Amino acid sequence: MGNNLIITDHAINRFIERSGVEADDPKDRIRQLFARSFEAAIDPVFKVRAIINNRFQEAKYRYSSGWVFVVIDNTITTVFKGEFKKGRIIPFVHNIK
Repeated sequence: MGNNLIITDHAINRFIERSGVEADDPKDRIRQLFARSFEAAIDPVFKVRAIINNRFQEAKYRYSSGWVFVVIDNTITTVFKGEFKKGRIIPFVHNIK
């Protein structure tokens, strides 16, 4: 991952919406955060909803500084706020719709 990484418009829009700040270049800010991220599993309590939200595509989750990146086929499809506890990503409840 990295240089070939694609960031969808949806991911950019969610980042702007959820950060509350429109950066000069949100795509660059996403890339910076992603570069410092690490792969982690989503908490099993939220796993079924995540699978449905991802249209049953296998996703990888990466975590950095309170941000969770959903990656499918080298593409960041969305970002949301969450926390990392006990080796698992826990989405903030308002992100699960």
